[in-house]
Amino acid sequence: MATVHPPEEEPQASLEALSTLRQQLQQQLAAVEQQEQAINAALKPQTVSQVDQLMQKLQEAMDELKTQRAELAKKEAQEKKQT
Repeated sequence: MATVHPPEEEPQASLEALSTLRQQLQQQLAAVEQQEQAINAALKPQTVSQVDQLMQKLQEAMDELKTQRAELAKKEAQEKKQT
């Protein structure tokens, strides 16, 4: 079977097309990263009130975890006494 070699210009054209595609992808990636940064900034609390609300929710969650931990510790202590 004979090997077919493409014309000389074809590999050069392919390289140029790939280079162009790479540049386009890099530009699109930069745009996506900018959008991601903007979204992350928008998700952060914007006011003192929002920060206070989040801190309150976190404190409530911590209180709940403390209660659950105490219950689990009590349960584990009882199980150790039984064994």
